[in-house]
Amino acid sequence: MGVFVPRRRPQTRRLRLLEDAALAAGPAALDLGRVGETARLRVNGRDAGRRVAPPYRFRLDGLLRHGGNELVVETAGTLARRLRDDFSAHLLLPPTGLLGPLVILRP
Repeated sequence: MGVFVPRRRPQTRRLRLLEDAALAAGPAALDLGRVGETARLRVNGRDAGRRVAPPYRFRLDGLLRHGGNELVVETAGTLARRLRDDFSAHLLLPPTGLLGPLVILRP
């Protein structure tokens, strides 16, 4: 029989980008690097998408604005951390959360 571990909320990271007129002017993408396990990105309050496997890359076209930008990354793990049986209780689980590095990509 499995052991239920109380639910934890997703980990949330807020990032603030300083004004960069060149960044807002053209196409760009954000690569979150390593993430364990899933990621959701919001840019200035607008949904940029969800990723459940690498690459954790999001297009930022039309989401960035001149002036400051707020990027909110939510990460969540899987049920493997919440429901463990006698065997899996002894297995090491990979790290969760935003592991990075975060990189803004320009074509």
